[in-house]
Amino acid sequence: MSARPLLFDVAAEPAAVFEALTTKPGLAGWWSTRAEVPSATGQVVKVSFPDAPMTWDLRIVDSAEPNRLAWHCVGGPPQWINTDIAFGLTDKPEGGTLVIFDHRVFAEADAMFRIVSYHWAHILGRLASYAETGNRRRTPTSSRSTRRESTWLSMSKWRR
Repeated sequence: MSARPLLFDVAAEPAAVFEALTTKPGLAGWWSTRAEVPSATGQVVKVSFPDAPMTWDLRIVDSAEPNRLAWHCVGGPPQWINTDIAFGLTDKPEGGTLVIFDHRVFAEADAMFRIVSYHWAHILGRLASYAETGNRRRTPTSSRSTRRESTWLSMSKWRR
């Protein structure tokens, strides 16, 4: 089993980071403007992207404002299904938030795992920027907007 752990600082309070993770305007600010974002544990967040023939369906399995959020993937690319995504948010004494991110339980460290790892690092930088400034960073209008994103789509096995 493969995991993608990341640790990074955000110059915003945990409540701002938590809001960016758990609200429709928040997710639109850094990940996707195409999201259904319920708030209760057990409900499913649905995120979609241009040119992707499916949604990423993420069941909320843990949510404790403003310190942690965890999702279990119940739909999306086959390699994502049954993976777990967790955000731990710790208030730093000097101000800001320490984010501990994990995307766990990939079956193997295959090409999809490596692509996801690269993209999470990029996307989480947008999360930090949005939480710090409140300014939405535009996402590509097409998943084929860049060579890297085109590679991500072509390498993934979309069809179940």
